[in-house]
Amino acid sequence: MSQPILNWWMQHWMDASHPLARLQRAWMESTLEAIQVEAEFLSAWNQSSRKVAECLSDPQTLFNPATLTGCYRQAATDLGDAQMTRLGKVAELPQDFKDRIWEEIC
Repeated sequence: MSQPILNWWMQHWMDASHPLARLQRAWMESTLEAIQVEAEFLSAWNQSSRKVAECLSDPQTLFNPATLTGCYRQAATDLGDAQMTRLGKVAELPQDFKDRIWEEIC
């Protein structure tokens, strides 16, 4: 199906005669945002784990307690920062959802 026809269909399908469809779209957009926040966090977790694995695979780092400690601390800091970013974004989601619902009602 061509994009202009799909856009035309969506525009008419989402008009005032289908309020439940518009509410469902708002809910689905909010769900997608929540999934994106989780995906970003999992990506940060993956990068942090990769850095620790690189440290553990280097024999010089493995036998140097100070360097190994620094590697663990950096990974913990990166993961903590990612978690704080995640919590901040998740805290905004309910308000964004309310705003979307309100826009669809009005």
